[in-house]
Amino acid sequence: MSVVRTLAMAACSIATIIACGSSESDEPRAAVAIVEVVEDVEYYIGCANEPVEVDGTLWYPLADFGFGFADEIAEILDTPREPLPTAPVGLARVAEPGPGDDVGTLVVYADGVAHYTSDSGQTIWLTVEEQTYEWVC
Repeated sequence: MSVVRTLAMAACSIATIIACGSSESDEPRAAVAIVEVVEDVEYYIGCANEPVEVDGTLWYPLADFGFGFADEIAEILDTPREPLPTAPVGLARVAEPGPGDDVGTLVVYADGVAHYTSDSGQTIWLTVEEQTYEWVC
């Protein structure tokens, strides 16, 4: 990922934080925008304890196996986001025979969070914040 794109993502994140504020209000928060969609990302979710590097950025999986990521995942799911892209209507998205678990699409949001979907349909949320995993496969 280029320095310019990284700085743009950081600026968007700061703008989002400022726009959302920290006070509790009834006004809906603005949805976090998608800043990039990267297709053909080689990544196997597996045990969800291995990061993936995409365009120079290291993404760490957030998976809740009872080891402390429940709060982070709940916050991600509670944050309004621009909807994930979908396949055009009328076109079937059927994985070719074979693995399909280790190649997919990474949708990057302006707040340093991404959503990965493998060609076989496995999904996981990721973050740029370094994570420590207490499980081994």
